[in-house]
Amino acid sequence: MPRILIADDNDELLEFQRLFLNENGYNVLTATNGDEAVRLIRENDDIDLLVTDVLMPDKEGVETILELRSIAPDLPVIAISGGGHVGAVDYLQLARSAGAKATLAKPCPPSVLLATIRQILGESV
Repeated sequence: MPRILIADDNDELLEFQRLFLNENGYNVLTATNGDEAVRLIRENDDIDLLVTDVLMPDKEGVETILELRSIAPDLPVIAISGGGHVGAVDYLQLARSAGAKATLAKPCPPSVLLATIRQILGESV
């Protein structure tokens, strides 16, 4: 069973995504910011994928992606953003430049997230 780490500061969204992905056959860990995500990746060498919000307190998604490149360079990352005053597209382009394998704009339908995860993990639908 693939193990996914989701990092997002929105507790409701985090819990919804955790439940949805659990129901679809994934073992899910959660983090509420980038610092916690990095700590969990250091402690768990069996994480197959990180799904991270781009805008979070303490350590944002792009900072998290950049740090992961040195400790887990092969870990695939999906970056998600609803934007902010600059807009989602700019943040998502920055995340892709930092090493995100895929980017999704919020609100992201669960089916799109699931399809993206399956594609990155090389799973058949």
